[in-house]
Amino acid sequence: MMKLDVKHQTGLRNGLSIAERAVQRAEIMLALAWPPHAAAQPAAAARFRALADQFHAEVAALRGECELGHEPRDVRPLVFDELCRARDALEVSRPEELVGFGPLDPAVADALRPRIAGLLILLRGLERAVGALPAADV
Repeated sequence: MMKLDVKHQTGLRNGLSIAERAVQRAEIMLALAWPPHAAAQPAAAARFRALADQFHAEVAALRGECELGHEPRDVRPLVFDELCRARDALEVSRPEELVGFGPLDPAVADALRPRIAGLLILLRGLERAVGALPAADV
């Protein structure tokens, strides 16, 4: 057992949580590109998964050795943060913002405007749906 004072426990717990969530997000992105059970999967994807499993096991072992326990974290704010990033990205994709890259054909701007507005409406619906979900620990 490694004995840490409360401040060091808090710092280590936070650092491990942030690192673990980052690896989990990377695993999700990888799974979208190369599903784990897909026939055509690069060997590097399987290697990544094996290393990620090892990473999670090491984090769990370190949490145990340092008596950190698991600090539950509600997934809803994390999902909402991702949706906010999506909204920000769409806001700067409006035709009025794209002109910063140079002149935009007015016909293209007219075609894009309602499509981007529609995506923003869908995102607001997603945000409301997340708000209605029960708390769930990650």
